[in-house]
Amino acid sequence: MNPNNDMTPPPPPPPPSAPYSGTPYGLPNQEDSGLGGMLSPRRLLSVALRKWYLIALATVLGGSAAWYYLSHITPLYIANSLIEMSVRRPRITAQRGAISDDTDYFSLSTEEVFNTRIQKFKGTRMRELVAQHLQSDTNHPPLSNSQIREILRGGQFSLMRRTYLLSVACVSTDPALSSLGANAYAEGAVQFAMEENRIASDNAVAWLEQQTLQQQKALDKITKAITAFRDAKRIDASENERAALQSSLTKTGEQLTQIDNARILAGKLLAAVKKVTLDPKNAGDLPDSTPRREEIVEAVSKWLLAIQQRDALMARFTPDHPDVVARSKNIAVLGEQVAGAIKRAQSTAEANLSLLEQQTAGLRERMEAQTRAATELEGRIIRIQAEFGELERERNVAEMSYRSMLTRIEEARISSDENTTTVKIVERAFQPNSPFTPRRMRILLIGLLLGIAGGMALALLVEMIEDRFIGTDDLERALGLPVLGLVPMLKGKNRLAIGRIADLDRFGHGAEAYAGIRTKIMSPSAESRPACLLITSAGPSEGKTITATNLAISFARTGVKTLLVDFDMRRPKVKSVFRLSEETPCLLDYLGQGKPENFSSLPQTMDCPNLFVIGNHASQEFSAAETLGNKIVKDFMAWARSSYDVVILDSPPFGVVSDSLVLAGMVDGVVFVSRPGVTHRHALRNVVEEFSQAGAPLLGVVVNAVNFGRISFLSNYDYRYGRGYKTYKYPTAAKEGV
Repeated sequence: MNPNNDMTPPPPPPPPSAPYSGTPYGLPNQEDSGLGGMLSPRRLLSVALRKWYLIALATVLGGSAAWYYLSHITPLYIANSLIEMSVRRPRITAQRGAISDDTDYFSLSTEEVFNTRIQKFKGTRMRELVAQHLQSDTNHPPLSNSQIREILRGGQFSLMRRTYLLSVACVSTDPALSSLGANAYAEGAVQFAMEENRIASDNAVAWLEQQTLQQQKALDKITKAITAFRDAKRIDASENERAALQSSLTKTGEQLTQIDNARILAGKLLAAVKKVTLDPKNAGDLPDSTPRREEIVEAVSKWLLAIQQRDALMARFTPDHPDVVARSKNIAVLGEQVAGAIKRAQSTAEANLSLLEQQTAGLRERMEAQTRAATELEGRIIRIQAEFGELERERNVAEMSYRSMLTRIEEARISSDENTTTVKIVERAFQPNSPFTPRRMRILLIGLLLGIAGGMALALLVEMIEDRFIGTDDLERALGLPVLGLVPMLKGKNRLAIGRIADLDRFGHGAEAYAGIRTKIMSPSAESRPACLLITSAGPSEGKTITATNLAISFARTGVKTLLVDFDMRRPKVKSVFRLSEETPCLLDYLGQGKPENFSSLPQTMDCPNLFVIGNHASQEFSAAETLGNKIVKDFMAWARSSYDVVILDSPPFGVVSDSLVLAGMVDGVVFVSRPGVTHRHALRNVVEEFSQAGAPLLGVVVNAVNFGRISFLSNYDYRYGRGYKTYKYPTAAKEGV
């Protein structure tokens, strides 16, 4: 064994340009998410084993509740008698029933008839008949009022399907009372049916005659109302008035159309006159109907002739020549005549237009008034017709009812007891030997099953609230990624020292765990080994920086030239772990300056051989988000690959910022870090899914701070087994969390 290393170094990594094929794992298993994953058999068994105390407590409570219920409930006895019900069809006619105050059984199905009869059996009259039978029956000792009330409360009726049989049951705390009650209800049903049929038959004809008289009065009343309505509303006069108003409205519309056309023509003539005012030379274009057209044309002709003559003189003489001056004065006089003629024509046209507009407005007002009157009259006629139609319908209904009652009177005279129901007793009740409720074993079993189900539901609820992984298999199945290693919980107050445990305690459990992770990452079975790794997590305080620093130390101790880069530009921790001075070059400043030639001055040499570290700190000058989107980051990654065998990037948690997702496209492999009791199941699943959809090469998950000192839910391996080496004593100076 090499004295400077804790295990044999792996073969040297391939060149940085070698492509990384990634692990054979895909997206997280969707079936394992949500309620479907919670209800998988394996997870249910795991939840039951870990939350057994909740299930046991709920089971005890369910059993206790069932036992308490059984110990306080009073046993009940039930006795049953059978009666047969049948519908007696008409003996003479096949018409509809004449009894109008009862159900028309002939139009209903047998089941509907029987169900109607059962509801009547549950009424007050039925209870009176049962009480009378119990008091008059001499086959048993006299019953007290409380016993009779108990029997009346316990009566039940149920129709046996596809039969004419009705089960009459009586429930009581005394078996003798239950049988007496069932037989009393059967006798009461027979007596109730006979009584109802007799009363209906006796009253049928009298009731129909009374109803017929009322229908005749109603028909006479509505007929008189229709006659009075026609006289009061003057329906025919309203129709004539509507026709006359429509004719007047049509004539007014025709007049309005003619005058409106004349008004439009007058407006065009006025516009033509105004156009000539601007340019009198266009007087010849005036329409023939223009007022004073001939006067305007003659004045303009003289004015134009005078202008031509003056222009001819000016060709021979100067403007001051007496003839030219005389011609100019004549032109001015003629121009005033032209303007006066045009002005008089314009006044005439404006007067004509104003008159036509007044006539148009008057006709419009008259038409609007006629329209309103026609609308009001139409509405009144519609209301009158609606009221008249309603009266006509009432008369038709009244007439139909009257004729129907006459027909039913004739039917009632022939057969006044048609379509009634007969009842007879088929089997009498016997005294029961055992109670029908409670069923002790069933209730006790139901209580236990409900307790188990409630305890399991409570356990699942607690499991969903905790949102944790239950083991490595659950972690791999949920994420679709392998577990690269389990790092034991290293007890000590100084977490900065734990960040270098692979160097400070080279033979301890922590160093061995990180060496195993390194071996899995650099597995010889892979087609190509990652030369650039990204370490990230779903949230803070999950050991991301500790994993990155110790994994870098583990690589360096195998003789591989390793570069550790702190890409957490908001809360960098690598500088604190390796105690770098404040003057150490800052990655964010160098990237923000955009000078690739200065990258070689960033790495800092560590005490651990082959390990180089680039620190970082928060900057007030450069934005981390803007810097990561710059091309300089790709240049830096290319420089790091060409200068070192292995490059490890410590990135911020993805659940806080998305810097790690930007860097994932520049590396050969992504390693996620989780921590029992801190990492949430759905949060880590979402992070892995985001990286998978972005096409990032995912390697696996490192589980940090696992407590192997007790039975662990992550592994059966017991880290209490040691190799006899002296335990490292952690320094206690620094206390900053990593």
